[in-house]
Amino acid sequence: MGSMGRSGAGATDGVDGDGQNSGRRGEGSQGSSIRDVAIIQTLLGTGLRISELAGLKLEDVEVSERKGLVRIREGKGGKSRSVPLDNRTRLALLRYIEVRRKHLQLAGQPP
Repeated sequence: MGSMGRSGAGATDGVDGDGQNSGRRGEGSQGSSIRDVAIIQTLLGTGLRISELAGLKLEDVEVSERKGLVRIREGKGGKSRSVPLDNRTRLALLRYIEVRRKHLQLAGQPP
């Protein structure tokens, strides 16, 4: 079986120890990079499948400063499950949710 990627570099290039975009990769809006960090950190911190992450709705995410949980409505085999969130993933999701709400308010849409 062949190698799937480079050794020593990977999905967290451009993300510093606090889950912040360090600016080493690409340009773009701050909201997009915060979203991208939240996506990558959620995949890494939870072990979710990409299809499970893509199917998440805001109401599937329970996150606070001290704890967090993601509910997968239909995972592999059609089974539902709950996945706890580690600190880095909670912080990344809290940042994203905050930016998303502000963006929707500016656009005149309900959060």
